[in-house]
Amino acid sequence: MTLTNDKVFDMLPFAVEAYEKLNIKKFVNNKALQKMKGEKEKGIALMMYIIKNVGLIKEEVYHLLAIVQEKNVEEIAKEDFFVTIQAFKEILNNKALLDFFKDAMQ
Repeated sequence: MTLTNDKVFDMLPFAVEAYEKLNIKKFVNNKALQKMKGEKEKGIALMMYIIKNVGLIKEEVYHLLAIVQEKNVEEIAKEDFFVTIQAFKEILNNKALLDFFKDAMQ
């Protein structure tokens, strides 16, 4: 998977929309989260929060995956779940992309 500048720029509006819909800033500033020790524990808590609320950002997720996989949204909605999981895994393993979004959220 190659993430060109064009793909990342196309992804940004959907990523921001998902961030706002999930109110990630409020979650990150939550006192319970702040008391957690270690980045791994905080990362797991954030991932669980996103999974719990993923229904709120279904369309944004489909658009992000469509851009990454160079497919249309309808194809993403109908694709095998494990193909989707693999695409997410590739996105989450892209350190440069994650660092970019992490820096943008701070």
